[in-house]
Amino acid sequence: PKEWLPPFSSRTIDMNFHRIESLTEHFVYFNDDMFLTGPVREEDFFKNGLPRDAGIMKVWPNFNLRFGEPLRFTPVIDTFTVNEHISKKKAILSHPTKWFNFRYGRWNLFNLALLPWNRFTGFHDYHLPVPYLKKTYREVWEAEPERLADTCSHRFREGTDLNIFLFRYWRLAKGEFAPQSPRIGYKFPLTEEAIGRITDAIRTQKYAMVCTNDMAADDKFEMIKAELNSALDAILPEKSSFEL
Repeated sequence: PKEWLPPFSSRTIDMNFHRIESLTEHFVYFNDDMFLTGPVREEDFFKNGLPRDAGIMKVWPNFNLRFGEPLRFTPVIDTFTVNEHISKKKAILSHPTKWFNFRYGRWNLFNLALLPWNRFTGFHDYHLPVPYLKKTYREVWEAEPERLADTCSHRFREGTDLNIFLFRYWRLAKGEFAPQSPRIGYKFPLTEEAIGRITDAIRTQKYAMVCTNDMAADDKFEMIKAELNSALDAILPEKSSFEL
């Protein structure tokens, strides 16, 4: 909408994908630090029309001191918003095998430990490509038009914003997903200490997808970037037809 232009917050963009007419009902969201490093199929992202995901709970808040912010308030607010509309007890009783599933492995213990809580305390985020439905966007916008519009009106990010996690948490709580193993991908910190593990994982194609979350010191960045690009070139030597 014109009243929110120009946005300098990615949240305003993220939360309005459903308004793109040419975008299909089923789509996958990537951040700019995410790469496909192995073969993937449509079934890795959608099964029987439902997004593939791991319904694993956690406890917020999560400390994130990297950008000088003592707490990541946004995922907490997203979770509170979901709790206002969806009953945790009903969600788990309606879809028990989506919350306790062999694909999650040891992660099932988190759900077991948090089962006594009456409300959702948070959802585990993997920072990997996420499948979505436009339907979910429309539902959330219908349920929370004022809060979403308030976030979209902010030219820059603010600590009390909602973000794209809300749409994922919403469909998890409603059971509108097909269980997926979290081991399909891995998030690495892009640092000097981790670059060896990152390049090994890429060259051996250990995961179907990886996220290289940039945390490199400025004086090390060029060296780390060169090693990362070398590993990516080893498995992806040719440009895709989509690259300019």
